[in-house]
Amino acid sequence: MNISTSTTLVILCVIAQLLFGGVITIQKAQAQGKLLDSKALEGQKTYESLEEALKVPEKVYKLNLISNKLKVLPSEISKLGNLQMLILLDNPSLNFTDVFTKLAALPKLQTLDLKLNKLTALPSEIGKLSILKSLDLTFNELTVLPAEIGKLANLQTLRLSSNPPLNITDVFTKLATLPKLQTLDLKLNKLTALPAEIGKLTNLKSLDLTFNNLTVLPTEIGKLANLKLLDLKYSQFSDKEKIRIRKLLPKCEIKF
Repeated sequence: MNISTSTTLVILCVIAQLLFGGVITIQKAQAQGKLLDSKALEGQKTYESLEEALKVPEKVYKLNLISNKLKVLPSEISKLGNLQMLILLDNPSLNFTDVFTKLAALPKLQTLDLKLNKLTALPSEIGKLSILKSLDLTFNELTVLPAEIGKLANLQTLRLSSNPPLNITDVFTKLATLPKLQTLDLKLNKLTALPAEIGKLTNLKSLDLTFNNLTVLPTEIGKLANLKLLDLKYSQFSDKEKIRIRKLLPKCEIKF
């Protein structure tokens, strides 16, 4: 069968498009979908203002807006499509319902630092940040967590240090719904006891309870079979209680 020159050229063009166009499309998709691991993220520049970041939005992986006296988070933050880490430490005038709604538009945001914001409650919109892996709420005034915290299915690290009004029974009950939570920081919360609900956090690998006022732990802590590190420094445990805790968690490193 004879094939005309024009037909041959068309076929070659189609093949070239499939090969080279496909490669370009794949590379573009990979670039757009790329998430940096922690080591690669460490090496990225931290931008110190939104104005600076918006000049090169595609290059921004880390943004630090510490103590910026923000009252509103600019909607332009949605242009930072590669943003993985955001620090909003010490911006207590922000409306966090608005903040969480805007941050939900960031497809790669995995680390959020909200220390020192005088938060007494988290709005339900926190549940929109479903890809978060790390959330820092240290030095706030939280009493309970919203039920929507359970929607953070990818959350691995939660820091709740220095929230002394915290209802710890409520916290454990709600955190029990998080399938990937591995690290929980509860130091400096004036805790005098832990409720039995601690036994529900079966995926935990690290639990920090330093600088509290604990003297005993509930038997249910023995259910944390995956726990690798339990930090209990600066509480008043008797020698008898220390032995008991070690028996409950024989495979865990415990610091008294």
